[in-house]
Amino acid sequence: MFFTAHDERSSKDFRLKKSLGQNFLKSQSVVQRIVDLIDDKCLECVEIGPGSGMMTQLLLNEGLRVHAFEIDRRLEDPLIERFKEYPSFQLYMGDYLKTIVPVELSQRELCVISNLPYNNGTAIIKKVLKDFSAICLCVFMLQKEVALRMVSEPGNKSYGSLSVFMQYHFDIQLAFTISPKHFNPPPKVDSTVIRLTPKKEKPLGENPEEFFEFVRQGFKMRRKKLKNNYDFDIMTYASKIGLENTVRAEEISLDNWIRLYREVKRDG
Repeated sequence: MFFTAHDERSSKDFRLKKSLGQNFLKSQSVVQRIVDLIDDKCLECVEIGPGSGMMTQLLLNEGLRVHAFEIDRRLEDPLIERFKEYPSFQLYMGDYLKTIVPVELSQRELCVISNLPYNNGTAIIKKVLKDFSAICLCVFMLQKEVALRMVSEPGNKSYGSLSVFMQYHFDIQLAFTISPKHFNPPPKVDSTVIRLTPKKEKPLGENPEEFFEFVRQGFKMRRKKLKNNYDFDIMTYASKIGLENTVRAEEISLDNWIRLYREVKRDG
């Protein structure tokens, strides 16, 4: 998990847990750049992985109400102590991926911000979509390679089911890249901050799991043609929307994936 540290005195005696994949973002200027990506209209924020509270402090300074989810029990008392004078701060302890978000929080209009862990960042994004029905904005930091996959276009090797999933739900902006030197300990890869604006028009609804499973099946064997990835004659339907018999999954746009799925569903 990537966390934000606020200063040397709070973190010098804190041992990072390898089991949590902890790396502290130590640059306040970088954290400020992340916070600056939040729209002025966002008045309430969910922060996943506040760490020792650098980003939390900046969010509160901006006047936002902050609901922070923290997995590391060692940080509970320091966070409570640091923000005890802030009635707009609420701390939830535990693994966010296993946390049931309170109903009253899940229905509020809010932004979500997090320095996502490399090992399960996409799982957290998917849970965020299910947990919060009125998201106005998400600002996430994650591995650069993963961020590039999210914005990849058809025809690129990095284009895959994750690209389709993210582009179905969000308009995605690659904000800026962060080098390893800004972390303690430095990771082996660059990180990228992305800004996600939920799309208002989602032709298959908010969480069309069957559609995404259909897409994942199409990418099951990337090197093979689309017709080899399904246990039925997918090309009967693909031809109806103008796709060639030789087409591969990585060549199909989001719009065409939706059209193809609808053709298959129409036939039952």
